[in-house]
Amino acid sequence: DDGSVVLSAYLRSFSCRSADPDLGWEQRWLEPKGPYQICHKLIQANQLTVCLDKYAPDDNGYMNIVGFERPLLDRLSMTIKLQIPLKKNPQFDRLDNGSGDNNQKDERNQGSSTELSL
Repeated sequence: DDGSVVLSAYLRSFSCRSADPDLGWEQRWLEPKGPYQICHKLIQANQLTVCLDKYAPDDNGYMNIVGFERPLLDRLSMTIKLQIPLKKNPQFDRLDNGSGDNNQKDERNQGSSTELSL
């Protein structure tokens, strides 16, 4: 079979905006906050559809769709709330240099966080 399978994605809208978590993640530009200069971003993707389509060459060598598969994702919408530290957290230095003390508390969960709503 000379056919190929191609992954195709369709997205109605996508946005990435600054937001204020203290006001329910309302769109708003804010100065970075705190000692780590945290930025807050609200990312929204609406009606994402992902499909696998079968293609095959025609008599002239052009690729044409010969079959559509059931969508892997069908009109999925999602919102991601992202907190990004612009300054490095010194607590992560011990993870970078490989000299971890087994008696110290593991603090890898400090810093940036994400929240996904489907």
